[in-house]
Amino acid sequence: MRRIKLVGIRRSGNHAVLGWISDRNRGRVCFLNSVSTRRYQKRNERLNTLPSKNICKDLGKASLLLCGYEELPLPAFQAHSVLPGLLKGPQTSVLLLRDPFNTFASRLKGIRNLKSTQRRFLPEDPDLCSPPPVSTLWKEYAKEYLGTTKKLGGRFVGVKYNSWFTDSDYRCELANVLGLKPSAESFERVSGFGFGSSFDRKSKDGEASKMNVLNRWEEFADDPTYHKYFDDELLELSKEIFPHIEGPFS
Repeated sequence: MRRIKLVGIRRSGNHAVLGWISDRNRGRVCFLNSVSTRRYQKRNERLNTLPSKNICKDLGKASLLLCGYEELPLPAFQAHSVLPGLLKGPQTSVLLLRDPFNTFASRLKGIRNLKSTQRRFLPEDPDLCSPPPVSTLWKEYAKEYLGTTKKLGGRFVGVKYNSWFTDSDYRCELANVLGLKPSAESFERVSGFGFGSSFDRKSKDGEASKMNVLNRWEEFADDPTYHKYFDDELLELSKEIFPHIEGPFS
């Protein structure tokens, strides 16, 4: 069975890209969410669902095992194996990166929307430290994407969420790289994982391409707490990967 494992920071469009991969696969897909976390372990490797037509819960009927990881240091992501000894076949690692201005705007919006009992999904308190630990993790992912580091051994597929969301040619090329059915179509569903979108919840389910995901930062342009996510190194990395978006720092 083929395996694809994807890692990204929360609020980076993880489940949108995972759902798109599932929809474009040639055959049925089994999905595991939040792999390597305590919640995943408590579920005893229970198969999860995505808003995708190809999802099934029977490993014997699936051609792809799709695994979602969130906010894991890259060496731990590289080392983690799903169902070791049981499954054999090719495995592809995917590193997903969204620009930091919209990533952190969505996180801060989510933090302020969540009830105290739900804060485990976005655990940082940006009022207490500057920058929060997730900023360091974003820089780790960015350096790996650029090839500055080799924590994944150079064997991964890097995905820019911004390009995936806006560019049909980029999606077609990515589908070919991942061995999926090429298609210029966008993914219009909104997953319920993580309470949906920080800004729209699930109100745009079925028309996700209409979400204003590239301008979320505008709501926080003058917010001093939002500014704590950024330092000079992070801004330089962002400029190299996402040169067309500068957020409030232009």
